[in-house]
Amino acid sequence: MMDQMPLKSISVEVLVQDHVATVSSTLQYVNEEERPLEALFVLPLPADAAVCHFSAKIGEQEIVAEVQDRETVNLSPGHMFDKDVELFVYYQDTHQPSAIVEAGVTTAPPGSLMRDPVVMISLYPEFPEEVMSSLATQGEFVFVIDRSASMREMMNHGKGAQMHIKSAKDTLLLLLKSLPMGCYFNIYGFGSNFESFFLQSVEYNQDTMDQALKRVKEMRADMGGTEILQPLKHIYSQHCYPDHPRQVQHLNIHLNYLL
Repeated sequence: MMDQMPLKSISVEVLVQDHVATVSSTLQYVNEEERPLEALFVLPLPADAAVCHFSAKIGEQEIVAEVQDRETVNLSPGHMFDKDVELFVYYQDTHQPSAIVEAGVTTAPPGSLMRDPVVMISLYPEFPEEVMSSLATQGEFVFVIDRSASMREMMNHGKGAQMHIKSAKDTLLLLLKSLPMGCYFNIYGFGSNFESFFLQSVEYNQDTMDQALKRVKEMRADMGGTEILQPLKHIYSQHCYPDHPRQVQHLNIHLNYLL
């Protein structure tokens, strides 16, 4: 059995560049025993994360690990959290255009993706406050919620854990109650097929809100697979209401985001 050492301090630096975040974590452990300890360091990582550097300083000696390809390494399953961790990220200079340049790998085979340099340019239009206020009250809001069988999975294994569909319904109820009067809205559920609450987006008022809230509470994850393309085709085939720009929000097992 491995000995445990107390964690004394931790610091995290995050550099967010458009859709890429570089995270640097420094953790300090102290051996409070009077003898050397053999310890195993485990750091849980999301499936889409990549480790580019790891080093450990023990006394005056620094050990730098060799980063290997994922296929050649077997990792420990890591620690299971008993609750979700929420992180709020706020951009600095939100409307400032930015460009990220990644040099090509000269040793990569000719014609391959990694050999060519890549430039990613992001432009963020900034509209006057009165325009944004008008859009917020005159928009068309379409919510697309995943009702496939996968939404019956538990969000975690801790006490009081709930299914993904329950979390998505709670989020949808909150969004519905936050809509401005006079806007238009509709709700789609999808799995192997799809269905909508209304034939087309309807005006948001007390009556339509009450109808939608009742149906959301009755929703189940009972629609089979995860075929989102057909409902999106249906949504975008319909004409927009004049002066009501359309926003489509997708709620699924991973996250909620705008389309």
